[in-house]
Amino acid sequence: MANAKHETREQWLKAAIEEVRPLFAAALKDLEFPGYDKKPALPSLKILAVGVVPLNKRVNGTCWPAAASVDEKTSPIGICASLKDPVEIIKTLIHELCHATVGNDQKHNAVFGKLARALDLAGKLTATTVSEELKITLKPIIKRLGIYPHVAFNKIIVDKAPPPGKVRNVTFKSVTGGYEKYRAAIRRDHWNEYGAPCDPDGIEMVPVRAK
Repeated sequence: MANAKHETREQWLKAAIEEVRPLFAAALKDLEFPGYDKKPALPSLKILAVGVVPLNKRVNGTCWPAAASVDEKTSPIGICASLKDPVEIIKTLIHELCHATVGNDQKHNAVFGKLARALDLAGKLTATTVSEELKITLKPIIKRLGIYPHVAFNKIIVDKAPPPGKVRNVTFKSVTGGYEKYRAAIRRDHWNEYGAPCDPDGIEMVPVRAK
């Protein structure tokens, strides 16, 4: 993409993480989390995997727990392929990094909420929005990052739909702590059309691999 400072969207997203890292450090410096027995810190890029993925139309991003990765140490973060506005993308990234910082087991509780508000995320904690303060903060960051090298998807096709009369169900499992046994089965063509289902906390579920 012409005039882009980064060749790939993944490089752009990783650079964005390093740009917002000081924001997390400043926010966490003055925050206290009564009853929370960990010292939250934004993970290093060594244990963060970030990329663009096809997500449910209702979900702009997702942060899977480390248990979802093969090494059980890396926290995968996905940004929806339909996003194209850098402000919305970084806001979504900050939201998911809050999960990675305090732990997915905190879900959207008070611990998550305290960090999210300190970073100027507005709106419902399950679907945060960009505050005016955050827009001002992100303006120079976006300028330094340059163009987001990505052509947004209009419609996400996860898999080729089966022929008529051969519609198959796909089973999904939750990767959220506390819902390990939660399962949902939907028609493959519905998956193609509407995206994967979410667990009770609104976290994108993953397909169960066939043996």
